[in-house]
Amino acid sequence: MSERKANDEWVRRLVAQDSHINDNQMKEFRMQLQQTVETSEANARWARRRIGLALVVYLVAGGLYLLGLGYSKGAVHDDATNTMRTIVFVPMVVSALAAMVIGVGMVVLYLFRYRPGLNRARFDLHTAMMLELQEQVRELAKGTRKS
Repeated sequence: MSERKANDEWVRRLVAQDSHINDNQMKEFRMQLQQTVETSEANARWARRRIGLALVVYLVAGGLYLLGLGYSKGAVHDDATNTMRTIVFVPMVVSALAAMVIGVGMVVLYLFRYRPGLNRARFDLHTAMMLELQEQVRELAKGTRKS
């Protein structure tokens, strides 16, 4: 319990240092935090879409490659068939590998950049809203005591 009192005292001292902050500035700050959260959510959605797209491209290219290998096993192995196989299979393999590399890069980007940023922005917004709510409750309590 004394830890909570010490924390409350610390908060009071911090608030006392910034006594020139008014309600309009707090609302503006909260609106900026909300905008940051919206931007972070949009970035996270963008990253998740790109991850899904890379996965789909990887699976389609890999599946077509395996399907083509299955059909070409019984094919006659002449120069024309080998050339055709190279023309068709090489782009599929390159596409699958590129999609895999891009997908892994997007997962890393999402996990280490977008998700932590979004969590931090949400936490900051919730903290600001709770502090604003606590201040409003204090003002209401002061108003009821005076009457």
